[in-house]
Amino acid sequence: MLCAEVTIAYSSQSERPDSLPRSFTYSSVSNPLSQELEVQTITTAVPNVDSVESLERVLDSLGAIRPYRFGIEIPVNISSMTNGTLDELEDGSFIWRLKVICPGAKSINFSYTSTSLPRGSFLYAYNAERTSLEGPWYDRNTRSGKKLSTFPVQGNTVIIEAYIPRDKVNETVLELGKIIYGFRETEAVINPSLYKYKKESILIASCHKNVDCTEGNDWCREKYSVSRILLGGIGFCSGSLLNNVQENFTPYFLTAFHCVDDPSEPDGVLSQEEQDQVEDWSFMFGYIYHCGEPWGYQHHSYSGSVLRAAWNDTDFALLELGQQPVSGTPSFPDVYFNGWDRTGNLPTSATCLHHPGGGYMKISIDDDPLILWTWPGRPTNFHLRATFDVGTVEGGSSGAPLFDQNHRIVGQLHGRTGNTGDHCTQLTGDFGRFALSWAGGGTDETRLGNWLDPVNFDPGNLSSSQTALNGRKLDRLIYGTNYGPGTWTENAYDVMRIGSSTIGSGIISTWTVPSGRTINVKAGREIQVRGCAWIKSGAEARLSIGTIACSEVVSLSDNENDYMACTSGSAYQEPREKQTAQDSPTSNTPNHDIRIIPNPATDEIQILGTITASVELFSSVGLSVMTVEKGVRKVDVSQLTSGVYYARIPTVTGVVVKSFMIIR
Repeated sequence: MLCAEVTIAYSSQSERPDSLPRSFTYSSVSNPLSQELEVQTITTAVPNVDSVESLERVLDSLGAIRPYRFGIEIPVNISSMTNGTLDELEDGSFIWRLKVICPGAKSINFSYTSTSLPRGSFLYAYNAERTSLEGPWYDRNTRSGKKLSTFPVQGNTVIIEAYIPRDKVNETVLELGKIIYGFRETEAVINPSLYKYKKESILIASCHKNVDCTEGNDWCREKYSVSRILLGGIGFCSGSLLNNVQENFTPYFLTAFHCVDDPSEPDGVLSQEEQDQVEDWSFMFGYIYHCGEPWGYQHHSYSGSVLRAAWNDTDFALLELGQQPVSGTPSFPDVYFNGWDRTGNLPTSATCLHHPGGGYMKISIDDDPLILWTWPGRPTNFHLRATFDVGTVEGGSSGAPLFDQNHRIVGQLHGRTGNTGDHCTQLTGDFGRFALSWAGGGTDETRLGNWLDPVNFDPGNLSSSQTALNGRKLDRLIYGTNYGPGTWTENAYDVMRIGSSTIGSGIISTWTVPSGRTINVKAGREIQVRGCAWIKSGAEARLSIGTIACSEVVSLSDNENDYMACTSGSAYQEPREKQTAQDSPTSNTPNHDIRIIPNPATDEIQILGTITASVELFSSVGLSVMTVEKGVRKVDVSQLTSGVYYARIPTVTGVVVKSFMIIR
């Protein structure tokens, strides 16, 4: 299923993140890259793995649910300004590389004390065999001058690579403070651009169920709210985004208190150092494995957060992420901000979405009513207990959301008490109650209420706040679409916005339903028809509000940054056309049966109609991607990625702009 997408606009081709490091595709006879053997190499010592593994085995034998620890920190002091190998490319840009060898390690990842990645710079890490790849990190998912922890790459030899655009070599700075020696398995990060990747299973319980399989069919929104959390480079927890009463998409993120509390010395009190460590955490959304396929979704990662509130009694921690998560590919639609229920009513059934062992997202389901539970050393009945009919939970699942039968969060995973042994025979999970976390410990730093309902929250009158809130997706945007023959369906989970867009050199493209076309637009909450949208005579448009089921397709959308109301110029207008607002399009020539087929396409399109000159193809952010010479009708688009494109087509009466999609 395809869902809504918000793309990111860049001013030049070099500023768009590529899914592969530049060295993978760069080739030059006159100006070749340094060979891998010539790249500066750092070899670390082998840490004391036995003592760490021994402690983990003891905790495993006790059935402890906790952050999944996979790594041991090795302090270093490495700077891209003084270390590594720098190559200048033919176009004046640069590739910086550093090879790291950790003898005997199962994986390697990195913790940077500071990064500066100016627009157009991209950071990756990959193993020597090029079968495990992490990145890109760039200006939109990092914070300049701040810490950054990157996710593990499998193997004991890893190359760090940064692509640096022309004139940015002195602005791109990486200060590496720790190399993380992976002493036990983690799942390889899947990158869809390299199909030779194969799923490497880590040692998690066999009864886990992938969220993308049948069991997760009804969770098409919520699965995009859940993230695996990299805890400073050495361990994993889970957590999820939360909606707030203002519904302004503030990236509040719910996880477990004990993920913040130092697991080696848990005392139920967070020191300033423990609170500050969340700045070093990284969050990966969309880490989902295609059911029955040998690759995963294209995930999206973000660095850093701030601790807003935490309370040991219900084991909750509320963070605010350092960036606003968005989508980027057809397989990863917009993130979802979960609803919640603080009434305290016991769910009649419940579902948990989580990342056991830091691996691909799993789903666990309890088909029966939950019961109240008392965690040892905590107040009576401050937890909910689920006994799963599908799946289970284990280390790394900590902090995962528990949803009730209405798909609202009622708690987050603390762990499991009262049983030990094999996870698949001990199918319980204990969750701190969201209803009690609302008022928490009585201060802004120990409760949820003042963050999730800042206007109405009153600690002396808890009934002043909303008791339940539905989740919400980012708004779906459809700008500048001109529909082809037949009947079209456009759906949005919550809010749909329709209007005009600009592409290329100031070209304004209207949202148009031509004569003879039928359009069905449906949204869960609201439909906004903005300036410069046309429904022509002889067309039929049906707009309705209603619940969008997971089985209903929600397609890609255009970019908010491309929206432009048409406010000047002449208009081609037929009798009885419906035009929105008071705007006039700058141009709207008849299309004279100009068509692009098939639409959507995979590897080839045909441009049909009377065309007077070459056709230029643009990406959804207005970048020229291809020129099609006059007379060419069949166009190979196999090198273009999935997404929305526009064709600027010269005709006898003017230029026609047609949109088409590529879906693979």
